[in-house]
Amino acid sequence: MSPIGRDRYLRAYERALLSALQNIVNGIPHSDLSIQFDVCQEVLLFENYFPAQEPDYQTPVFQQFGRLGAAVPNDVEVGFHLCYGSPGDQPLLNLKDASVLARLMTGIAAFVRRPVEFLHIPVPRTADEAFFSPLHSWRQPPETRLYLGLLQFDDETGNRSRIRVAQQAVQDFGVGAECGFGRTDPLRVCRSFWRATGRPPKCWRDNGGRRHPIISSIAQHPGKCIGQDPLTGLIEDMNDRRTSNGRRDRWDRR
Repeated sequence: MSPIGRDRYLRAYERALLSALQNIVNGIPHSDLSIQFDVCQEVLLFENYFPAQEPDYQTPVFQQFGRLGAAVPNDVEVGFHLCYGSPGDQPLLNLKDASVLARLMTGIAAFVRRPVEFLHIPVPRTADEAFFSPLHSWRQPPETRLYLGLLQFDDETGNRSRIRVAQQAVQDFGVGAECGFGRTDPLRVCRSFWRATGRPPKCWRDNGGRRHPIISSIAQHPGKCIGQDPLTGLIEDMNDRRTSNGRRDRWDRR
């Protein structure tokens, strides 16, 4: 984006975002509502991902966080998800440590003048003591719950190891996926649910009343979870992830 037009664009974007937020809080009972702000471009900015940045870029970012937080009524839960992008279910950059994440969380606490109920930060698969070390000095607000996105698909041993290492830096935290399910292989959701609960998920319905295509063909077999790939139409055993034509899904190659 041209530096000449950046400020005008950001102001227009913020107005549109606040308008959409107002529609949400006006239309949904506050007791049923939780607002999460997705902070991606700002993480990349603080990590020097972009080729150029303004000399004093941090203060405007935190001031915007403050304005967004102030627009959420106090009886609505609000949180921030710090993200480093996940196109193709892969991060745009590999964080060497959590120093930028700690700086952003500190800024959120300083500029958002209402309680922030939760913060979620990504944790890479390779996270070690050096990665978590900056969290030692982070001062967690008493009203804020920290969630570490350290859970990786099909990596129970690594998940437990990352939890143990994180406990050396942070005493109280919840856990979650590194980012979310938005850009992952849809059948992972079914497979993970199956393993966690021992039963297949019920087919949910969209607004049109049709069965969701991701699991419309799900069926139970001994030790298997069968689903239909929504893109290819192929029937797959999601415990093996080998399709009826012998193709092994790319998502399990990592």
